[in-house]
Amino acid sequence: MSRIWDALKNAEKERTRAKGGTQGGPSSANAGESADPANARAIEQEHPNSDGADRRRSQRWGQPVPVLIYGSDSEKQPFHEETETVEINDHGCSFVIATGVSGGQRLFLVNMWNEAERECRVVQTIRNGGGKRKVAVEFAGGESVDFWMPRTN
Repeated sequence: MSRIWDALKNAEKERTRAKGGTQGGPSSANAGESADPANARAIEQEHPNSDGADRRRSQRWGQPVPVLIYGSDSEKQPFHEETETVEINDHGCSFVIATGVSGGQRLFLVNMWNEAERECRVVQTIRNGGGKRKVAVEFAGGESVDFWMPRTN
């Protein structure tokens, strides 16, 4: 997909090999996640507009789109995780992941349907049950309607 993605996969393989573990599914990407309470407090962020007003710039849809998220976690370790969107809009989306990320952090998002890739910024994280987090991101550079369009052959 991209040189960054290849570098992240290679770094993860090396880290797994160094720990003496086996390379596995999604749980191996989170094997180094700390149970440190200070880290847990840093992960959860309150939305800046918490007065309940909806200030979205574009309409949102409850649309499950398979996506691959990759970048560095809140401990600066490379990760990748496959999930699907909860909601999408012209400026970003929300999804649920197990990896710890924090507000303002840069991630990369790949639409698995059309292989489009965009840099995005975490704007909100909400801790869900079971150690997962609902994460809202906005696309770097603003609107990106074409990211959600089907692939044309």
